[in-house]
Amino acid sequence: MFIEADVYVSPDGLPVMDHPTDDAARDITRTGTPVEVHKAGGSDLSFEEFISRVVESNKGIKIDFKAASIVEPVLKRVAELRPEQPVIFNADVLQAEQASKPHIGPEFIELCRQYYPQGTLSIAWKTNPEVPYSEHDIKAMRVLLQDLDNVILCVRACLAQEAWDQMEQLIDGRDDRCLLLWNNEIVEPELKEWIENNTDPRRTLYDLIGQEKQRLALNLPEPATTK
Repeated sequence: MFIEADVYVSPDGLPVMDHPTDDAARDITRTGTPVEVHKAGGSDLSFEEFISRVVESNKGIKIDFKAASIVEPVLKRVAELRPEQPVIFNADVLQAEQASKPHIGPEFIELCRQYYPQGTLSIAWKTNPEVPYSEHDIKAMRVLLQDLDNVILCVRACLAQEAWDQMEQLIDGRDDRCLLLWNNEIVEPELKEWIENNTDPRRTLYDLIGQEKQRLALNLPEPATTK
């Protein structure tokens, strides 16, 4: 299980546990169950206090970066602490069609490699929920993934169905890559059914919320076992 938390920048320019919108930080598991949710906005929890507590736990850590200016100091601090548990670093690094510019660009990847190469990269496009992933979006991500190991590729659920074959090609059946489905919009019954019938829980993470910010329960097949 991983504790996921958003890192933003305070008015003083320091890393704090917050989100620039009304979204929430939440724990995720491979079963798509958000375990813990906190409201964001006006956070008084510094990154230093957060990371000092979390490294003492037995849970993995997922840090979701929401501002470019705090990427380097956060990575440096994680490297200094050398946590025993796995660490995931997440950011939007590419701008999809008709989407706003991401807070952080592809340079995020090199900074993660420089300061904490043992961490897992989790990367995504900044997307517009009304505009499907384009061929250009897919090609740009393919270029970024060429030399990367141990990567999670994040896909917006409402845009996933049309591009799912291409997304699976991007992870290329590799054991050190997987997909993660996330949402800000309501997952309609038809999309939920598609997710349940067409995604592989052995190769897909689910960070999906339903009504009232509660977890979206998925009826997923049990992963096959070999004898």
